Parts: sequence; C-alpha cells; structure tokens
Amino acid sequence: MGLFTNLFGNWSARPAVTPLPPGASAREVIGLAVRNAREENGGNCATLEVVSDRGRWAQIMKDSINCSYPHREDPGLLFPDLFGREFIANLEDFNPNGYMMIRLHEVDAAEATSWLAEYFTQVLGVDLDTAQLKLQMEFL
Repeated sequence: MGLFTNLFGNWSARPAVTPLPPGASAREVIGLAVRNAREENGGNCATLEVVSDRGRWAQIMKDSINCSYPHREDPGLLFPDLFGREFIANLEDFNPNGYMMIRLHEVDAAEATSWLAEYFTQVLGVDLDTAQLKLQMEFL
C-alpha cells in the first residue's frame, strides 16, 4: 500500500452508485435523482442510466439537464410539447445521435421529475414500468 492509501484510504474518481429503496420504480428513482441533485445529497450531479442499455442516460443538476439524444432532428422541433415548457430557459446544445442539454428556469422538483420521466418515455423510448435505472451521484 502506498502512503496516500494508508492516510486517506482507497480513492476512486468514479461516482458512487447510490443505493435505492427496495422495489423502487423507475419513476421513483428519477424523483430521487432530481431531489438529490437539488439538495446536493451525495453530489450536485445525478446520473441515471438504464441498466439494460447504458446508451440511455440523463444527468441532472439544479439548473440543467443533459441527456442522451438518439435522434438526428432538433429536439425542439421533433418534440415541441416536451421542449416548449415554460420552465425550459433554452436548449443549450444538442448533438444529433448524441446528447442534448437544456437550461432550466426555477422549477419545482415534481415538475422536473415529471418532465424527465416524459423524456425517458418519449425521446429515449424507455418503458418506465419495466426498466431498471441506476443512480450515481457526484460533485462536479
């Protein structure tokens, strides 16, 4: 063992997987991720991943959401009902078949959770009734 390990223990640059309540549904895990990011419980960035498909993910921070985006068209044009919500300040960036990032105005946790659940369903094509999500928290 090295001196650093002896003094500080094992260090890991990887975010810690957050234990989930037994039997938590995907919607409940999304709500937990939103609350944890806002309250900085374990970190200020929550990363959600679909267990069966690591290419379907979302990162949540207090005033922004970054998600995988598996489409070529502009999200605002392809999903106008989803991206036209008042609390979305702007579509910050998107990369076709890659990712998208939005900035948020003040929005409560329930509304952010509902929007993110719709995103997983509509944009990522995830069945939230059967999907399992993994949650990782980290400070960025």
